[in-house]
Amino acid sequence: EEYHEDISKLIPMLLDLTEGNTFVLFTSFKSLEIVYESIISDSKYPIFSQKILGAEKAKREYMNTENSVLFGVSTFWQGI
Repeated sequence: EEYHEDISKLIPMLLDLTEGNTFVLFTSFKSLEIVYESIISDSKYPIFSQKILGAEKAKREYMNTENSVLFGVSTFWQGI
């Protein structure tokens, strides 16, 4: 739980440094979901979630949207 709180604070700071344009990998869908729900409402950047959209649609939206962020799980990396 503390881990998710910590990365939910860290990821928005990193997104500000990269102006979005970031692919964030998680080790589980549960972690992805917790962090996504924690930061989505305050995010300056569009965030596309593999859990919500599925791998192909999330990747397509990420590639077609400026300054966007892609949240995926480690197995998603194999398709990139």
